[in-house]
Amino acid sequence: MKKYLFLSTLSLALCSLYSCGNDDDSVQIPTATDFMPLEIGTTWVYEIFFSNSGDQFIDTVTVVDTYADGDDIIYELSTTNIVTYPFIPNRMRLSDGELYWATESENWMFLTARVAVTGEEVDTREVNPGLGSVIYRYYPAVETINVPAGSFDCINMEGEVVAVDTTEPAHGLLIDNFFARDVGLVSAKTYFWSNGTAVELKLLDFQLP
Repeated sequence: MKKYLFLSTLSLALCSLYSCGNDDDSVQIPTATDFMPLEIGTTWVYEIFFSNSGDQFIDTVTVVDTYADGDDIIYELSTTNIVTYPFIPNRMRLSDGELYWATESENWMFLTARVAVTGEEVDTREVNPGLGSVIYRYYPAVETINVPAGSFDCINMEGEVVAVDTTEPAHGLLIDNFFARDVGLVSAKTYFWSNGTAVELKLLDFQLP
């Protein structure tokens, strides 16, 4: 039902391109997994807040399997509570250095590290059924984000909600997605479409294998 429709955070993370090398200006382009490590056993513990009710939930997300699919790599993730699903999919596809939500019928971009232009539109996600879209733009300026797990230097992938009906409460709201290198998703915010209620995710703890 429309009342319960989440704006899924098509979280895309990118980073600035820096020179590396001795006597030249060669550029090393990072891949999506630099900002979302997905080795088997990687675990994130999140707290999720619903601003309208004050409800809080804890969810643990773990990478449980990985396998090749042609030239791509599939990652399977498990959760202890489905409330993180608007933020992190349970299956991701790594293709040409970019991560996608892998669904039965299609793949949606989740995270990329191929762009280094501030404010450039990098993806548009349609909100079904025909309600509008979320336009994602890259802002590479490092921002220090404080969460229960600590302080992290993060980049932000910002989504702008554009509703067909501009009187919708969600119209014009901004979705933040903060990623830290070698950590993953640190903090994020999305909304209920019908009433603009915020849902926030904060990293409590993480463990790399």
